[in-house]
Amino acid sequence: MDIPDTKNWGQYLCYLRRKAGLSQKTVAELISRKPNTISAWENQRTKPGKEIIPKLQELYNADLSFLYNIRLEFKEASEGEVLKEIASLKVMMEQVLSSFEMRPSELEGRDEE
Repeated sequence: MDIPDTKNWGQYLCYLRRKAGLSQKTVAELISRKPNTISAWENQRTKPGKEIIPKLQELYNADLSFLYNIRLEFKEASEGEVLKEIASLKVMMEQVLSSFEMRPSELEGRDEE
């Protein structure tokens, strides 16, 4: 895996980090980021910012200039998947809102406090 595969750039970052003998926590400390940020890069949920790429290149001793041109790709959801997610969120919101509603029996005696 010496040549970066732009479709699997997160795996490539993970490979370089491991090749350098570094943990995510160590990399995060060295570049002033949180370990979950390194994980997000390696899982392609986010990508390193332009200011971080040179630091990673130096740390991993590798050319990472291809990262400047990477665009994150998000999975497109079908209409059915979106509607299912909306219905799920609606149920959760109704549960949260109902937990804040006070019943008449709970209101009795509140004036006495």
